[in-house]
Order: sequence, then structure tokens, then C-alpha cells
Amino acid sequence: MIRQRYTFIAVWLIAGLLLTACATPAAPAAENAGETAAGAAPAAAESDTAAAPAEGGVLNFAYAQKPRNLNPLDSVQGVQSQLFRMIYNRLLQYDIGFFGSPPQPSLAESYEVSEDGLTFTFHLRQDVVWHDGEPFTAEDVAFTYTAAVHPDNPTFWGPSLSTLKGLTAFQDGSADSIEGLNVVDEYTIQITLEAPSMSFLDTLAFVGILPKHILGDVPAAELKENEFFSKSPIGTGPFKVVEVAEDQFIRLERNDAYFLGTPKLAGINFIFPDSTTVAAGFETGEIDLSSSLPTEDIERFLNNPDYNVVFQPSSVFCNVTANVERIPKNVRHAIQFAIDRQTITDELFLNSQLSKPFLHHLGQEFLQPNPYEKEITYDPEQARALVQQSIDAGEWDADHVLDYIFSGEEPSEEILFIQQFLADIGLNSELRGVGDRAAFNQAYLEEHDFDIVSGCNAYGPEPDSANIYYKCGYGAAEGGYNASLFCNERADELLEAGRAETNLEKRIPIYQELQGILDDEAAIIPIRLGVTSWVMTSRLKNATPQYYGHLTNYDAIETWYLEE
Repeated sequence: MIRQRYTFIAVWLIAGLLLTACATPAAPAAENAGETAAGAAPAAAESDTAAAPAEGGVLNFAYAQKPRNLNPLDSVQGVQSQLFRMIYNRLLQYDIGFFGSPPQPSLAESYEVSEDGLTFTFHLRQDVVWHDGEPFTAEDVAFTYTAAVHPDNPTFWGPSLSTLKGLTAFQDGSADSIEGLNVVDEYTIQITLEAPSMSFLDTLAFVGILPKHILGDVPAAELKENEFFSKSPIGTGPFKVVEVAEDQFIRLERNDAYFLGTPKLAGINFIFPDSTTVAAGFETGEIDLSSSLPTEDIERFLNNPDYNVVFQPSSVFCNVTANVERIPKNVRHAIQFAIDRQTITDELFLNSQLSKPFLHHLGQEFLQPNPYEKEITYDPEQARALVQQSIDAGEWDADHVLDYIFSGEEPSEEILFIQQFLADIGLNSELRGVGDRAAFNQAYLEEHDFDIVSGCNAYGPEPDSANIYYKCGYGAAEGGYNASLFCNERADELLEAGRAETNLEKRIPIYQELQGILDDEAAIIPIRLGVTSWVMTSRLKNATPQYYGHLTNYDAIETWYLEE
């Protein structure tokens, strides 16, 4: 019996930075090895994908962002998280409409939580096999969580599993294994924590399980670069990877042995065109589903019976991040007041249909009203005064030109708006495109080589997600996203207290105080909350909208189909 109710969702699709248009991918070879049109979906191989049932079809899913890899322990940037849900399963999962409910069993058939909230016993399904036919067991679960926290393999999810009992001894080398991961038998695993963690069960609903029989002998330091994650991933999910053409497409076909039943779709082609070509792809029938259309193209599909368009508040807020070691606090405060958020969302995002002004990182409804929140408005006069205060104090050079970086080669209209707002208060900047995502991540996350940067971060119902952006010293090497170099001792104390506290009423003042600190420090300055716009062919069935930016809960993707 589940004795403890967990209510809030942990880290949610974070870590996506400002997306830039990608080059149109070259199409894979057709059956006669001839060339096909650039950006076209891959040709179906001679397999189950070629012969779909009436309620089936091959879904062409266009995404302008290209996945870095197919490693479920890595960052859950948008396209990665969607692929992960199709290839891998988690120990737990959320039902559609999950908010306010604890995660439900998935690879686990059932679980119990001890009275003290420290020990979790999971009983695993015995009818699950990997895509290569090998049985799934408790050893795979223990291997995955060990890999996620191994000191030689920093991962996105490692900090969310940091309360495992015995983890410190394992990471400092004084123990060969993690005491808190106990494989009881082939289909039972017991997990023990050092201290209660509000987000622990939620984390298990997001971490995809990996096959020990394939990766178990790979040294931890070599896992991240293993070809398994770029060319030949094996999961237990409803679809299996059959072909990967880097930066062009990933072809999936249905897993006939899927434990929840054979998927209705025969396959899914993920293609990665330039966002400016997506609308044409819909009109030629080469694309069935996408959330990557530019704002100006979305209107073409409204009120058209051949398409469904869904606007949905997302989990992502876009912001200006300041390097706190270069930009003094008064100047960061000036940036808070300098930007007219309403004008940006009205002018650039369909009169705010596709984005809403956003002011506070921890904007969760259960924290409102928050007496610690700073009142932030568009006030250029106050912003100019704050800049002058910083100049008068000798901490800012009036002639300094901000190094303003962004991903890609050309700045977006939003960045140009922000640059002008800053110039209006006396903060001149030079825009610097740092190239592709790898170069951007190096400059932004690893080298911190910027004054300010435009990007987007995750915002979800669980405020514990703020750890990855604000925890002291939690940079790229540690698997985190503290690009601003923010470090505040009291904030760290509150982050740890909020994670450990399981009583909702006691959590509220913890995170309210934290929000006050984040507003005052202004390391990450929220600008707007994204609204995801999904365009899909009206032939796609059962792909219903879902909470916080997901098109649907991908745990139910086996029910999707294309109507003939």
C-alpha cells in the first residue's frame, strides 16, 4: 500500500536554451538510392513500417531542434524528452491529467513507501522485454540509477538522486556500490534515502531505464560518448530506433512486443527541417505534426478543417541571464525594469497568444500570494537611475559595451527588442552569435564567456527544479545549468530544505523566501512564458493536449493513429 502522498512534479523539461533555426536536413536515400527532396521524411524500409493497418500509418514529426543524443540521463531538451518517451520507459509514470496525483506504476507493477518516507520497495512487471528481446529486470534499474550518479559520469538527473543512502561513500570511492540500491530479487528493488525527498518519486517518473546487459561493462567515464546513445539505443518503449541519420532524421518503428500492447502507429519519422520550411511541409503532406512553426506561419492553419492548432501554456520561460561576476546587482536590477515584456509578447507573439509576460522564476500558483516577491514593472526611469547609481559607486563603467551572446548566427527579433530596451537606459551592447549548440553551450555553460545571454529555462509545478539553475557551483561539469555563477548561501539552504520537506504547508514559506532572494539577486531575469503551438493534421487521432506544454502524455502514444 502507498502510505505517503506525493503531490508535486519534479524537474520539468528544463534546460532548453533559446532554440535557433537549424539547416534543412538532407533526405535519406530512397529505395533506388536516388535523391529525394531536401527535408522530406525518410523512406519506409521493408518492414512493419511499410504495411500499416487501417488505424496505423507512419507519423512524420518535424522538430527544428536537433537532439544532442538519445541518452535519457542527459538533458531533457524538448526533442530529446519526446524521443525518450517513445524509446524508453520509466519505473513510474504520470497519467494524463496528472497534476495533484502521485506517479503511477509503469515498469514497476506496484510499490510501497515506508512510514518514515525513506524506503521504497518496487515490484517490477515480469512481462517486459528490451527491444532486442532480452528480459528487463531489477538489475537494469540499479544499473541506471548508479550510472546517473557516478562521479565519472555527470548527468542531468544525478542531483535529483543525490539523497540515495550511501551515495557519498560510493562517490568518494570508499564503497563499490550504493547502499541504498538493493536488488532483492530479479523483479524487486528496494531504494533507501538518507533523508526524505519531496521530488524523489517524481524523478523516477522521468528517468528512462537503460539495459545493463548492453552497457554494464562500459566504463562510466565512457558512457556519455558511447555509440549506443547516438546510433543504436535499445529501450523497452513502444517504438524502437531503426535508423539514425545525424542532423537529418531518426526513424522509429513500432515495438510489437510492447508490454502495454502493440502501438497503432506503424512508425514515426522524426525529421529536423529548418523551421521556415515546416509550413510548406504540411501543405505538401510531408509533415503531420510539429510545434516548430514560426509565428507568422501558424495563422495559415487556423480555421482550416484539415488541421488542428492547439495553443497551450508551456513549461518554458525565456529570460536574460547575467554573469553575476561581471554585472553588478544594480545593473541587473536595471535590466529587470528596462524591458517592456508586454510589447515583446504583443508585437512578436500573435498579440500574446503565443507568449505571456513572466516576472518570477518560482511562479507556482500554490506559492501565491508571495509577500517576498519584488514588484517588477516596465520602468525605464527607475532603470536609468539604477545604472547611474552603479556608475556613481564606481562599480560600472558608463562606456562599457555589454557582450550579449546568443545561439546561432543571426539574432532573433526578440533579442533585437531587448537590445534596444537596454540601449534606452544607457546599457549599450554588442550582439555575438556563438554558432551551433555545442559552441553555445561551451561559451554559456562551461566558460561563462558573456555579460548577458538570451535563453529559455524550465518552469514547472515543482519548485525543486530551481536547483539546477541556482545551486552554488552547479555548472556543466556537475551536470547543472548554473551559467550565471550565482551563489547564495541562504538560497542553497532553502533549496535543500524545500527538497526535504514533504508537508506542503511548510514548503510554501521556504520557496516564498527563496523567490524573494532570486528576485533580489536577478541572476536570471524572466521575460516571458512560452505558449506552445501544436499544428497537426486532422487525420492524427488520440494526440490530445496535455498539461505544461506537452502535446500529450507520451506514455499513451501507443493509442495514436493516423486515419486513412
